[in-house]
Amino acid sequence: MDWLKQLVSNNTFLFFFAVIGIPMICMSLTEIVKVLIKHRERMAMIEHGMNPDAHYRPAPSAEKTPGEPVAPADLPM
Repeated sequence: MDWLKQLVSNNTFLFFFAVIGIPMICMSLTEIVKVLIKHRERMAMIEHGMNPDAHYRPAPSAEKTPGEPVAPADLPM
C-alpha cells in the first residue's frame, strides 16, 4: 500500500482526477440526462397517439403563404 500513499501524497492522482475524472463524470451525467429527456418525450408522444419515429412537417398555414390579396369585406372581425 506504499505505492498508494506515494501516489496520493504527491498530488499526481488528484491532478489526473481533476483533469480527467471530473469532466468524464460531468459528460456522462449530461448524456444520461439527454437520454432520459428523449425517452420521456417519446413516451409522451406515444401516450398522445403520435408515432415518435415519424417525421412531422408542419403544413404551411394560410397566413404564411403568399396569395391573392384579400378584400376588406372578406376579413373576419
